[in-house]
Amino acid sequence: IAGGLLLGLSVFLRERYEAFSAILFSGAMAAFYFTTYGAFDFYSLLSRPVAFGMMVLLTVFTVMTSLKYQRQEISVLALVGAYAIPFLVGGDSGNVLALFSYIFLINCGILFISFRKDWEWLKGLASGFSFLILLSWLFIRYDGEEWFAAALGFPVLFFVQFTVAVTGFRLLRKKELYEFDYILLSFLSLFAYLCVVIAFKDQEESDVYAWVTLAAALVHGLM
Repeated sequence: IAGGLLLGLSVFLRERYEAFSAILFSGAMAAFYFTTYGAFDFYSLLSRPVAFGMMVLLTVFTVMTSLKYQRQEISVLALVGAYAIPFLVGGDSGNVLALFSYIFLINCGILFISFRKDWEWLKGLASGFSFLILLSWLFIRYDGEEWFAAALGFPVLFFVQFTVAVTGFRLLRKKELYEFDYILLSFLSLFAYLCVVIAFKDQEESDVYAWVTLAAALVHGLM
């Protein structure tokens, strides 16, 4: 009810107080997120698939509204909610492929937004969340055998996604890259390289790290 009242008030005040309306909308979405999570986890009023689906719909709705309001802050709220969903209602199934496939799809949404809006914070936070989750899994749970393909493939996928996201808006409009873009690309390269190196941690070949480093050098040379 509180979320619905905030949402209705944000719609009512949008024409006269757009910035304040955006704040009210963000509060409404936060209320809906936490209410859904509480209904699932604290009181078992919602099943896991229903809670997951509701949060995904909330995220999509929030992203579309952020484009309508032209407010990066709302998109950041949707981003935080999107990356939190698997950990709030995903359970402890250990399905790594499902987790990173879901993050890949979220990143596709970020890629879509990046071609329409040059929102630096959104791209920076999205890439940070993606590689933070990936590195955490690699350091804590990765055993070097069962999920080797995922450990090798997803860092490359994320690197390609965010490289295109960072440079796409500028290239389409024939603009030069900003200093922030170069910094973000450097961090993307570092994180992707680190993830791939960790993926090979249990490989017996002694020169595997040299080949990984050479491959990274060739990719950046072509870029």
